[in-house]
Amino acid sequence: MVSVEIDLPSPPTAATVASVIKRGEICIQTTLHRTHLGLTISVKVHPTVEDFIRNLGSGETQDVRIMGRHWQPIGTKPLEVWNLASNPGRLQTDDGSYFRIDVPGYPLLNPGGGRPDGEGDPVPTVGRGDLNLSFLRLVGASEGAGVEFGVKGVYTLDQCRQIRDRIVGSARRFYVNYLQPVDMTVMVSTQEINPSL
Repeated sequence: MVSVEIDLPSPPTAATVASVIKRGEICIQTTLHRTHLGLTISVKVHPTVEDFIRNLGSGETQDVRIMGRHWQPIGTKPLEVWNLASNPGRLQTDDGSYFRIDVPGYPLLNPGGGRPDGEGDPVPTVGRGDLNLSFLRLVGASEGAGVEFGVKGVYTLDQCRQIRDRIVGSARRFYVNYLQPVDMTVMVSTQEINPSL
């Protein structure tokens, strides 16, 4: 069973929490905190999520700043992601929207088409409105309090809510598609054929 929890602070502030919970354990938790400097994102995942992400590649890491310039480390520890051996591309949620895990360092929501930063070669392509869920690839997201990073930009309260809501649906779909335990049985049986036919 997967449940979704959205914690709306009272009185309302710009910090909200979106969590995906499996069997009573928090599987993916993301906190957004808006300031005049942009968004601060805190990501905490269950160790099985980070193990899964690490196994999508060779186990090597890359500095986020090599890939995109919108994410900033908070503190002195470098911001690194697990590499991917193959690109899963755009992944669809239950509501028909899309998310990606292959564009770390880029904005959380891409308002246009083509390259998220609007410069150079149109690769990697992020579709209009795709959510960038690449922060699930952050090294250390399952350790201690997780990983915290900053995202450059100006965000309205409505944009923060939209990002939060999209994270909930996308993280849930990611968990269900890739991590939720599944048992399937395939059975082939024969039927006796009437020899008089």
